[in-house]
Amino acid sequence: MRFLLPCLVLVACASPQEKLARALDERDGAGVRAALAAGASATERIGRLSPLCVALEANAGAEAVEALLEAGAGIRGRCRGGSSLMSVAAAAGNVAAAQLLREAGADIDATNHLGERPLLAAACLGHRDMVGWLLDSGHPPGRNQRLDPTTPIGCAYFRGHPPVTELLEERVEVSEDPIPMPGGGGGHEGHMH
Repeated sequence: MRFLLPCLVLVACASPQEKLARALDERDGAGVRAALAAGASATERIGRLSPLCVALEANAGAEAVEALLEAGAGIRGRCRGGSSLMSVAAAAGNVAAAQLLREAGADIDATNHLGERPLLAAACLGHRDMVGWLLDSGHPPGRNQRLDPTTPIGCAYFRGHPPVTELLEERVEVSEDPIPMPGGGGGHEGHMH
C-alpha cells in the first residue's frame, strides 16, 4: 500500500498538459476532453510534437482528434519525419481522424519532406479502407507503376497487400512497364533500384 500512495499523488499533481499527454498515450478520448477542459493547450507541444501529431501517431481515435481540433489545434503543422497530419492518419489507417482533418481544412494530398503522399502511406501499410476513402475524397492517384515500390500500387504489391493492390487496379490507371532508370554518368552505377 505504501507504493500506491505516491503514484496517486503524482497523478493528482500532474499538470493539465501532462494529463493531456497521458490521455493521448492511453488513447482515452474522454481523458483528452477532460484535460482540455482543465486547461491543457491544444497547441502547446508535448515533447517536440503538437498534441494533434501525438494523437495521430498514437492512433488515439477520432474523439481525441475532434477534441483537439475543437480546442484550436492547427492543421498545417508537420509531424515526425516531416509527415503531414493527413499522412500520419493514413499510415495509421484512421479514416475517422482523416475525415475530421479534411473537414477542418487539411490538405488531403500534402507531401512529406520526401514528396510522399498519404495514398502511398496507406497503400504501403495495407489500409484498404483508407486507400478507398482517399481516392473517394479526391486524392490524386499519381503515377501507379506496379513494378516500382515507390508508387502506391507497387508498394502494396511488393509488401503483400492483395486487397489494396486489387482496389488500386480497379480505381486507377496502372502501368506494367518499368520506368527507365538514369543512365551512365548519373551517379547511379552499381546501385540497385
